[in-house]
Amino acid sequence: MLAFKPKPFADAHAHHDFPWAFRDWFALHGIDVNDPAFGRWVSRTDHDRWHLEEPKFNDFWQEYIDIETETGVRYTKQQIIDMLIEAPSIYIQ
Repeated sequence: MLAFKPKPFADAHAHHDFPWAFRDWFALHGIDVNDPAFGRWVSRTDHDRWHLEEPKFNDFWQEYIDIETETGVRYTKQQIIDMLIEAPSIYIQ
């Protein structure tokens, strides 16, 4: 994802703003989770907190994906990008 950019600080971790765990779902909607536009360097502390503590980052996306599945109404690529922008501020710093 961000391999071509040097780490900005020693403990920097590459973070997928669109979770790798759902890469196939995002790909079906025209989003490459490895696109550098959808990733950033974050501290290990933040990365661990987002994925290990409640509310978990992936849970936020799972709920959004479940709504599409339950309603049968397919999201557009732009709607998904807009959801990233609207993500809880805990994940967007």
